[in-house]
Amino acid sequence: MYVENLYNYHVWANQRIIDHFKTLSPEKYQKEIKSVFSSVSKAFSHIYLVDYLWFNVLEGQSMNEAMQSSFQLQEKIEKFFLQKADSFNTVIRYK
Repeated sequence: MYVENLYNYHVWANQRIIDHFKTLSPEKYQKEIKSVFSSVSKAFSHIYLVDYLWFNVLEGQSMNEAMQSSFQLQEKIEKFFLQKADSFNTVIRYK
């Protein structure tokens, strides 16, 4: 039950983030900012890639394998989130 609660919280928190991103104009979403990430779109791609990494670990990959998978996907995901700035109604599904 504990793991299920954590997962449900994770889904809820991600949905709140996505709902907020939907309120941003494409210009604000892609605007360069002074932060750990250079834009909101980069932060969003980071969230996705970290989730992807942990789902791979939960499926039995070693941490190194999961990190490699995430690194290989990084450029593609960053481009995807830049292109989707004005259409966040697409449901993002993990494996």
